[in-house]
Amino acid sequence: MLERQSELTARNVGAQSALDQARTQADIQKATLASAEAQIESNKAEIEGLKADIALAEAQVSSGEAVILQRQAKLRDVEIDLSRTEIKSPVDGVVVKRDIELGQTVAASLSAPTLFTVAQDLRQIDIYANIDEADVGRLKADQPVTFTVNAYPNRIFSGVVRMVRLSAQTVQNVVTYTAVVGVENADQALLPGMTANLQIVTDERRDVLRVPNAALRFRPVNPPSGAPIPAAPASVVAAVQPRARPMQDIRQRLVDQVQPTQEQLAAIDRILTDARSAAPRRGLGLSETERRAAFRQFRQDIQAKIAGALDPERQAKLVSLVGEGRNRAAAPADDPGAPGRVYRLDESGRPQPVALRLGATDGSFTEVLAGEVDDGTPVIVGGGPRGSGGAQTSEGAGSSNQRPRGPRLF
Repeated sequence: MLERQSELTARNVGAQSALDQARTQADIQKATLASAEAQIESNKAEIEGLKADIALAEAQVSSGEAVILQRQAKLRDVEIDLSRTEIKSPVDGVVVKRDIELGQTVAASLSAPTLFTVAQDLRQIDIYANIDEADVGRLKADQPVTFTVNAYPNRIFSGVVRMVRLSAQTVQNVVTYTAVVGVENADQALLPGMTANLQIVTDERRDVLRVPNAALRFRPVNPPSGAPIPAAPASVVAAVQPRARPMQDIRQRLVDQVQPTQEQLAAIDRILTDARSAAPRRGLGLSETERRAAFRQFRQDIQAKIAGALDPERQAKLVSLVGEGRNRAAAPADDPGAPGRVYRLDESGRPQPVALRLGATDGSFTEVLAGEVDDGTPVIVGGGPRGSGGAQTSEGAGSSNQRPRGPRLF
């Protein structure tokens, strides 16, 4: 059409407007053709994308099938493990505690997880008793034990010491050891977790002479002047001599074995003089464990002060001396008894002291190993007027009028 109009125009027989209209139509047709070609190319690209999506979907299907096969293989492994697994309780007993819930996943790591706490036989139970380090040396296997629990305050149970564990526990500078006590619980009255108050028989004596502890605590307000205290028998003196540790004995041992200089000895004298007034007293409302810990700390403080007053060479001698004393205290040698004193009335009604050698005690009475007393000898256990200085002679205040003891350093 464009070519025809161009030819007619060239011959001057055609209109110019017709030529322009033909050119416009030609351009429109070219643009339409280009658009159609672009649409074709776009459709071709879309077809390639759809082919890629189909390939991806096929790959995902293949991957899903592979995962299914993997899961099936794992399931077969788990089924095989399950068929070969038997979960059994380690003992045949009573479940005391359950640590898991039904359906909970249990994962085993380096340590096996606790599922249940099982008591093998509640008719045979053990008591774990905390024993102070000062008393643990007197515990032996097969010693009889009596105890009570809060659930049955009027009932006394019995048991036997099975063993003393070597592992120590330290709480607030107090060292304790665990003693295992075996108990017959035939009626299953005792339950796990109960708190027991124990009494362990560490020594037993039969058909012996004994004296009330109140008589040993008694001290007269105004002892008779000019009445010397009778000396103990030779056997008593020989047995008691190694155990008496007054300040003078401590000082003499330091002089003999440590050999301090005059300046060091003067400093030691001041330390021992201060120790007499600073020594812990009885009857301050402390428990037995707290009192022993206080005396132990007091002795350590005195040792540190004396060591601070010495030169390094004499400090080494002091350490050796302290070590020897501890070894003697820990040695299981035959116990020769402890010194004691009671008072009895003479013909004029005045209290006269009697030296004794004492053995085992149950807290109320003490065994008499030697001394000038016989069965039925009357001794003073309390009474008498109160002194002006507030000293008491009654049994309940026997600890308040006693002279303070010197510190036991070695």
